[in-house]
Amino acid sequence: MAEDEDTGIELIPKETKDKLIHIGSAIVSYLSECTKAFSLKNSSFLLWGLFPILAITISLDNALSMMVAFTGIFVLSAFFMSLLKYSLEQKRFIVTVITTILTTAVYILFQENFSGMQESLGIFFPLIAVNGMLYARAETFSSKHNPLRAILDALGFSVALSLLVILIALLRELFSTGRLMVFGIQVVKAKYLGAFPLLGLAPGALIVLALIIAMHAFIHDQRKKLQKIKKLEKKEERKEEKKDE
Repeated sequence: MAEDEDTGIELIPKETKDKLIHIGSAIVSYLSECTKAFSLKNSSFLLWGLFPILAITISLDNALSMMVAFTGIFVLSAFFMSLLKYSLEQKRFIVTVITTILTTAVYILFQENFSGMQESLGIFFPLIAVNGMLYARAETFSSKHNPLRAILDALGFSVALSLLVILIALLRELFSTGRLMVFGIQVVKAKYLGAFPLLGLAPGALIVLALIIAMHAFIHDQRKKLQKIKKLEKKEERKEEKKDE
């Protein structure tokens, strides 16, 4: 048991302390499932999920609608795949069946309640059923872990992809039209920003994506350089300390 240094009284039993440490480490482990999607190591998964969705980034409305539907389908498919991992071996076939059923269900839901959103997304809505990131995560992660980890993983990747899609849509709409609309409400109006009509065309999505990737790579390189400089400075400080001794 842990003891107070002054009184010698036992404060926390060792068993309780071990349980608390175990619970804490488990919480950190589960939370890490949500944040790993933002790592450079997993950027390939985001690109697999992004390319089939790029076409709808012409407006912020489309991006928000698509990512709400995508997140729901992704999380539910991850949940079901985690439940079926012990009884079914043909993972790709099962993923196809699950995602097709879920996409059809959400499609009908949007058609009945949000017909305007469903029409604006067009053929790209059903294509969620064959999204590369959804398949990859279902096969490599969801089918091998428990439901909670699978759901957190799906949420993490959905949020990461949503932020990227929304950023692309925001930049394209703002700099191609000079305004920003969110479900019929005008949030920004600045005609002088709409000087790049090319961003509103099909190539605009790839141009914006390339600029985002270039900026991300530049920031990453600058961080590496700063880390190297800090390491060199620490080495010099240690050498000076040794000389003074």
